[in-house]
Amino acid sequence: MNNKKGFLLGETVLKIIIAVICIVFLVYFLSALYFSKVNAEKREQAKQTLLGSVESISIFTGEVVAGEIGGSKQYEVKNPAGWYLFTFFGKEKKPNSCAGQTCLCICDNVVDVFDRQLGYCEEGICLIGNFKGEYQEIKINYPEDGLTNILIKKEQGEKISIAKI
Repeated sequence: MNNKKGFLLGETVLKIIIAVICIVFLVYFLSALYFSKVNAEKREQAKQTLLGSVESISIFTGEVVAGEIGGSKQYEVKNPAGWYLFTFFGKEKKPNSCAGQTCLCICDNVVDVFDRQLGYCEEGICLIGNFKGEYQEIKINYPEDGLTNILIKKEQGEKISIAKI
């Protein structure tokens, strides 16, 4: 008799362990699904901010170069909050989407210390242009710490400089 009770106890423990493993897997799957959807929305926001809308940075830089809005223009970068705006110039390492040219990129959260902008900008959105200046890293803080303002300014010839205000 006692031997049979011990066997039932082992069987119950095994069922509990399997149930816990299934619950952990389910939580992991649902959180991965949620963060995938959130990242897709933020990537779309980055695309709209940089390239795809009437009030995008690409439109503003084109208007500054054409002289339609004067020599400089302040731009409020609102989305996606928590991502970074990187400017790549010169011969430093750049994302593949820049193809050796100067570019402006909006990229996901940055956690790596060495060449951190490269890994995250491969998944980010980049605007290739005739930019001038030094490497910059600007965190998009809206709405947490207020607006992130940048100054888009026409330099010599067709060159555009981007600077945080």
